[in-house]
Amino acid sequence: VCTYFIGRAFRAGKTDRLSAGSLILSPLPPVLFNAAVIPFVLYYGYGAVAVFGVTDRLAVLGLHALTVGAGEAAVCYVLGIPLMIAVNRIRKNVDLF
Repeated sequence: VCTYFIGRAFRAGKTDRLSAGSLILSPLPPVLFNAAVIPFVLYYGYGAVAVFGVTDRLAVLGLHALTVGAGEAAVCYVLGIPLMIAVNRIRKNVDLF
């Protein structure tokens, strides 16, 4: 939902061309939300109570947030941005609705 509104904010009154701000900010909400929520799921749900030999609860949650956020950012930015560009180009040529 946040990504949708970011895209709309950068396209308001403009052409269908993707803006640089939209490309940079659109993948950010999933990265932040997953980095905030998934560490608790890993720690309390799956019992992943040690990371890299660290067993302190706050340190483990922080390391989970760091690794989940880094992985999510890599996927969203490396794969997501080219996919956004490709879908935007295809959408211009195909009348879907």
